[in-house]
Amino acid sequence: PIRGALKSKRKQVKTKQSLSSRERNGRSGVIVRPESVSSADFDPRVMIGTMPARDDCVLYHVMLKATSSGAWNHKHVAVTVDSIFIGDEGQDEVRDFIPLTEVITVTDKDAACVSGQSATDIAARTWEKARTWDWSQTLDTGFFVFEVQTVEGGYNAGRNYLFGADSSEIRTAWGFRIRELANLARMRESAAANSGLRRFRHLCRRFYNSSELQSLVALLIIGNFVANVVQSEMQPAPGSLADRAFGTSDLFFNAVFALELCVNLFANWFWPFFSDGWCLFDLLVVSVSLVSTGVVNVPGISVLRLMRAFRVLRLFARLASLRQIVNALTASMLPVSNAFLIMFLVIAIYAILGVSFFSSEDDVHFGRFFRSVLSLFKVTTEDNWTELARGVFRDPSSLDAGAVVFFVSFHLVVSWTVLQVVVAVLIDNFTAASDREKERSKKASAASQGKNVSICPLDPILAALAHFNTSKDLSHRIATLFRILDADESGSVSFEELAMGLKKLKVKPPIHISRDDFEFFTKSGALCDEDGCLDLECFERVLREQLKQYVQRQMAYAMGLVEESNPTGTVLFVMKQLLVTVDEITSSDMMGTASQSRAGSASTTPRL
Repeated sequence: PIRGALKSKRKQVKTKQSLSSRERNGRSGVIVRPESVSSADFDPRVMIGTMPARDDCVLYHVMLKATSSGAWNHKHVAVTVDSIFIGDEGQDEVRDFIPLTEVITVTDKDAACVSGQSATDIAARTWEKARTWDWSQTLDTGFFVFEVQTVEGGYNAGRNYLFGADSSEIRTAWGFRIRELANLARMRESAAANSGLRRFRHLCRRFYNSSELQSLVALLIIGNFVANVVQSEMQPAPGSLADRAFGTSDLFFNAVFALELCVNLFANWFWPFFSDGWCLFDLLVVSVSLVSTGVVNVPGISVLRLMRAFRVLRLFARLASLRQIVNALTASMLPVSNAFLIMFLVIAIYAILGVSFFSSEDDVHFGRFFRSVLSLFKVTTEDNWTELARGVFRDPSSLDAGAVVFFVSFHLVVSWTVLQVVVAVLIDNFTAASDREKERSKKASAASQGKNVSICPLDPILAALAHFNTSKDLSHRIATLFRILDADESGSVSFEELAMGLKKLKVKPPIHISRDDFEFFTKSGALCDEDGCLDLECFERVLREQLKQYVQRQMAYAMGLVEESNPTGTVLFVMKQLLVTVDEITSSDMMGTASQSRAGSASTTPRL
């Protein structure tokens, strides 16, 4: 069964790899913009992860790891229940990663056969800096090598890893344990993939999210709301025919909504359901309705029956336009809450002063703190507040200067200033949230119509690089990325090494590049050396060129979101045209320089 699962997985991986990465990313429609990526995300520990804690490891040891050039380096190797992690000495960032589900087998190797040199020479050269090894055994017999073979076309692209242990016992124990953990991991993956319940849940999710079912549920919600309105208007007598009809309709709607909630709960179990605010609201309303229907003759149960009126709010989750408004309003509540807090503090200060100044003259409105707060809220609404102010005058026939200063200053500070700030903050955040909702809707509409924007596989990395401050800072960031991708520390990266390294970076969406993408980035291999690899200088040229194209794509994307009446679109178009012109001039200069250098090398006569 394990071999069959592996063969099936290999076919799936090969089928996925037959598509170019640009086609896959294009269908996904995931747009990575600079503002969606923090500059701190460029930290190597964030991009590729950190080594697991010792308590989470099944195996942990300092070993030697062979590079593609034949050199051996000290590495920290940690094995958990599902992965093998490889890191440098003294560093907590992960240098390489092997899923145990892709480990085919672990075999013992002879160190001399691996490198073609004697074991004594290898040990004398490689273990020179080791501190915790058995030197006598190492110098006599060399280190003990085992090979971890990975599945072809998988996460590590079929790459084999060579590790060196300081004793045969450690090699034997590690080989046996890794094979055992790999078998268990594959069995867990196979059981999860072949679960009939999982397939049935997927079908239920497609059925529940279909537009036909959502439209039917929306009609039922509207019908239930109309029935509640008619019942409230008619107020039928208990036991009458109309009362029994409304009771039957209420039972029908409760049963239908409970069934709909059960389907939603099963289709989106567990986290997708409980992380969605609309689903939690459905759960609350339907649960309260069922309790109020099933429980009778309990004090306060009539209050729960009032929750039936809130069923119509579930309509917001089904209609895109209403959902957009509610989501924007909800997203703006947190910033507005700060402004509300400031206004409440100002009212509380004035309420304390009001109790101190006017409790003897008007105990009804200012005798206690909360009475004073309620009275000042009435002043804020401008509901006959002048009569309230005259009620605290010591002499009604004359003007009380202290009361006038108190109420006028409160009115100026709260009603004319702080309250206006609250409204301005609400409008500003609501507009921003509404724009985000509209942008998300445009993306979804474009994806459904197959009108995806141009996306490059390197966009997640380019979005992080776009936060550079100076050209020197950009070079430093590119050098950091190159060090991460250069797993064998050879000073250059091949296509296979680049593809595997980019795939392991913890960015969203994950990066997958094909051979065609590599040829496009390197200008059909013109930037590569004779071995088809990129050194740091050529790697920086590639990323700088891709970063320039990324900026142009983002500008074109921004132009598409700008409305025709907005002059910002014209400004963006002019900037884009300037970038294209500069790009053309740079390209022509580079071609002229290259032709002159070729002509100079062909001529034997030196020229000034």
